[in-house]
Amino acid sequence: MEKHLWKYVLILLAAASLIIGCSAGSAAVPVTGLSVSPQVSAINTHTGPWTLQLTATVTPSDATDKRVLWISTDTSKATVDARGLVTAAPGQNATVFIIVQSFSGAHALTCTVTLN
Repeated sequence: MEKHLWKYVLILLAAASLIIGCSAGSAAVPVTGLSVSPQVSAINTHTGPWTLQLTATVTPSDATDKRVLWISTDTSKATVDARGLVTAAPGQNATVFIIVQSFSGAHALTCTVTLN
């Protein structure tokens, strides 16, 4: 699983490098940190609910681009939308890693979601 995790990180870095841009004449405030809550969690896929909200916080609060990218390492078991909402497929027993990355590509974290 760890081998595949790096593939997704590289995809995120490539995507972020295509999106990065600054307005001419303005001083960009770079992202210096990223946190995610919760970092470890579980979803009961037998009784529900089958969703989990993850929250990313970019620092500093006045960073020019506070957007983040979300990706699931196994979309057949759980997906994650652009707002960090994880939705598990019912009846799954697995561990899925959810990656959150700053658009600048400088910061990334992995959340562990256990489906049981």
